[in-house]
Amino acid sequence: MAFRCVLVVLCVAAVHACAARTALNDYRRAVIDRPFTLPAGVDSFHVGILGGYARDDFNSAGRAGAPVGWDLSLSDDSTLHLSPLQLGISRQMVRTEDSWLGATLGFGVGAGSEGVLLSPNLGLAHRIRLTRSVAWSTAVAGRLSRWTDQPAWGWSATLRTLEHASARPAA
Repeated sequence: MAFRCVLVVLCVAAVHACAARTALNDYRRAVIDRPFTLPAGVDSFHVGILGGYARDDFNSAGRAGAPVGWDLSLSDDSTLHLSPLQLGISRQMVRTEDSWLGATLGFGVGAGSEGVLLSPNLGLAHRIRLTRSVAWSTAVAGRLSRWTDQPAWGWSATLRTLEHASARPAA
């Protein structure tokens, strides 16, 4: 019985991959040329490894994990982000030949000795092409967090900027 379930899952994955192949042929390979969201018909699965260690005057803590995520295109301008502890949606609001503007709304949950963690977040990102092979990205994000056994909400804000360069073969 277990073998049949695995076989069915593999067949469904193969059919899904074949259906996405046509849309994937049009997906830009260089990061500098990609839109903010996945194009319709393109889905993405990712697994990573992360670790961290923090120490203050009172205690220290280590953390390790293997984040897993699945991004599903809802349309050319919307992507749904799924993972075990985080749910989000991205929307490309503006797309021109040389720039894009997008927003991501997410909600995370967790559990620990302080109860249940609730964590809504919102981010805005913008990219503009400066030359044929260089683009500049900026992003701002905010996150609220609250453990149910704690009286106050916590918050964090992030501002990020990146330069993207694309090496293109000479024509």
